[in-house]
Amino acid sequence: MAANLKTSRHAAVAPEPAPTPYPFTQLDISKREIRVLRIEPGNFEGAVAVSISVVSLNDQPVFNTLSYAWGDASARCTIDLNGHEISVTVNLESALRHLRSHASGLMDVLSTLLWVDAVCIDQANTEERNSQVRLMGDVYRSANLVIVWLGNGDEQTDWLFDTLNHGQSRTALDVVGSTDRWRAHWVAETNLFCRSWWSRLWTIQEAVLPEPEPIMVCGT
Repeated sequence: MAANLKTSRHAAVAPEPAPTPYPFTQLDISKREIRVLRIEPGNFEGAVAVSISVVSLNDQPVFNTLSYAWGDASARCTIDLNGHEISVTVNLESALRHLRSHASGLMDVLSTLLWVDAVCIDQANTEERNSQVRLMGDVYRSANLVIVWLGNGDEQTDWLFDTLNHGQSRTALDVVGSTDRWRAHWVAETNLFCRSWWSRLWTIQEAVLPEPEPIMVCGT
């Protein structure tokens, strides 16, 4: 964005207007209705855009859920929701951005609906928020797949996930006598388990209730 360098030093800079609240329609609790997202295609650097729709758990819809830590509530950015700008945490925006760019196989979130609490629940509506929280157990039991977002990756997580995906364990590494490699594995694993997702109140529910094992992912 171009800047006018000749502006007076006394000129006030107008703050950017806050995003207008999204006009959610009311959910029918008797039908166990929830909202689900579809991530719109785009390149990694492009703005994140999603569309939203309403489904009933009674109809056994096919959808995935995203389990993640909200992160710093004050660190926020915007995404596009059905043409409206809405505010989300930086960690959630990063999760959606990475899933969009690397979706494939079981994590094909571009063709599978996705439930994300911060967006699919009207956070400004206390009554809805409370009723949807009571429904969360059913949401996770009904999910086709739970995608656990552990945050942005680094060299350690890249190395650890590559190691685990190739079926190598610490025992196997120890057998071949690679002490340094075993230590690197232990350090990377320890750092991974220190991430904020593991200390969340809902972690056990979101990981245990779904029938398929969750998939854990980090950004690259």
